[in-house]
Amino acid sequence: MKLNTFYCFVFIFCIYISLSSAKLAVDLSNFNINKSINEIRNINITIINQGGVDFVNISIENNIYVNFTKIDELKVGERKNITLNFFGNEDVINKELRIKGFYLSSLSESHDVYTINADVDGIENCHSLSLIKGDSILFKNNEINYDISIIRSGETSAFAVILKNSNYTLPFPIAGEFTYSFYLENAFLIDTCVFPVREPSGLVNDRNLDALINVTLKISHPATNISTLLFKTSYNMRFFEEKTDVLKITNVGNNIAKNIRLTGEWFEFSPNNFDLDIGQDINVNYKIKPLNFISNTNQTNRTYNKNVLIEGNNFNPQAINFSIFIEFTEIGDNFISNGTNLLDIITQGIEQYCKENPTVCGVTPTVVYKFVNNETGNVSIEIDKRNFGEFMKFLFGLGDDIITNNNVQKEILDTVNTRLDNIEQNQSVQAQQIVKNAQEQETTSTTIIFIISVVLGVVTLFLVGTLIYYYNKKDKQEQYRTWGGMVENG
Repeated sequence: MKLNTFYCFVFIFCIYISLSSAKLAVDLSNFNINKSINEIRNINITIINQGGVDFVNISIENNIYVNFTKIDELKVGERKNITLNFFGNEDVINKELRIKGFYLSSLSESHDVYTINADVDGIENCHSLSLIKGDSILFKNNEINYDISIIRSGETSAFAVILKNSNYTLPFPIAGEFTYSFYLENAFLIDTCVFPVREPSGLVNDRNLDALINVTLKISHPATNISTLLFKTSYNMRFFEEKTDVLKITNVGNNIAKNIRLTGEWFEFSPNNFDLDIGQDINVNYKIKPLNFISNTNQTNRTYNKNVLIEGNNFNPQAINFSIFIEFTEIGDNFISNGTNLLDIITQGIEQYCKENPTVCGVTPTVVYKFVNNETGNVSIEIDKRNFGEFMKFLFGLGDDIITNNNVQKEILDTVNTRLDNIEQNQSVQAQQIVKNAQEQETTSTTIIFIISVVLGVVTLFLVGTLIYYYNKKDKQEQYRTWGGMVENG
């Protein structure tokens, strides 16, 4: 029994050694090709099986640049000449392509767990790990202060988070190729990894055994001509302003105009880098932004001549001259905002970080900052990846402090707002009561006035009646006296 176990171990070890050394290789791997549209360029190379297993069905991965006839079999140590056919009609620079081979595997799912360290420097074995279906990766986050988020290729939100100073296990229950991006605190990209997972048995491909080639294509097209139409080339503006306008480009030649590109200092263009068919025209919006290039008062009250260059693959370049007068503006020197926008945080963070870490920055840091009424500006610093990562940690900490402070201020503001709301409610209730009281008082006053009016009316009528009665009675008495006297005299 022990002897059989020993032989089994030796057999597995031999398979491991043979697979570890097995690899496809080529004698020429870098290609820089200049060709015309629809032309096919052929280059012969040799492909070699350097390993301990036979490869079958050898071909290049799907692409739009190059192909070759599939090789049915390439035995251990064998060489074969192949012809690469460069047929692509699009420019490409340093495109990495894989020549893939398959070999017969008879392994079983082992459910191995691979431990990988993760920190600001990146992900360990990011591009060299070869997995079998059923395996898992145990990620160890060595950062004691920051989480690491994992985002799938083509997605924007994290599906998993490796908590600070903790572990996370990612299983691979199916075969395939899986691409993940890793972010520090969901903000700073630290690595993008591809994890190939193959079937344990049958014909399998291991990307670590593929041969790699790099392709650069430069495509030439038949010549054509373009024309441009502008409505304005002279501008007056302040240095922190932006001016937007439009120019028109027309293909007046007999062939498609390829890869039209516009460049110019102070300018931004939209759209840019496009093709134009025969007779086609397009309006290109451009924006003039001098803010990033003016930093002191002496650079204002001047006229600047700026060229816009229009280039393409198959027409003569054209240059357009613009005259831009920058009105006088007094710009304060070394002024840094006390606000908490992102630029302020980075600016102040760089200065503070470099003061605390002089060996990193090497010299006294120079921070270029342009400030006008809380407008945007620029900062610059040279730093390697590790120290940049440390600086990002420092910056995150600074941001955390600001967030904490903002939260405290928010709580205070919420409390004040709550109290103000209560006061406002109380004042509203009091106001309603006052209105109610006023209405009641108004009703009471109206009633009293009515009663008084009635009483006054009755009294008035009584007095008027009494006076009328008194004068009537007096008149009758006078009449009686008159008649009495007449009788006596008669």
